[in-house]
Amino acid sequence: MAVQILHPLNKNVAASGAYENSCDRCGRAFSTVAHSFLTFTQQILAGDSWGEVSIPIIERYPSSYFIFWFVMCTVGMTVLNLIL
Repeated sequence: MAVQILHPLNKNVAASGAYENSCDRCGRAFSTVAHSFLTFTQQILAGDSWGEVSIPIIERYPSSYFIFWFVMCTVGMTVLNLIL
């Protein structure tokens, strides 16, 4: 889902120059399933770099917020269930 929906949006954000100085991996964060998995693992489980990739996409495409919210809630509840 992230590769099909978020990657084209992320490509447009990267082409606009939003990631030039801050992140060299951000432009390809959702290009493959492996990159998407790594990005979501970094953002949700590790809690790192949420603002580098997701915030610029959400600012330019507000409807993408629901995708990030769904992934965050789903993964968060799954991890919480495993811990409990």
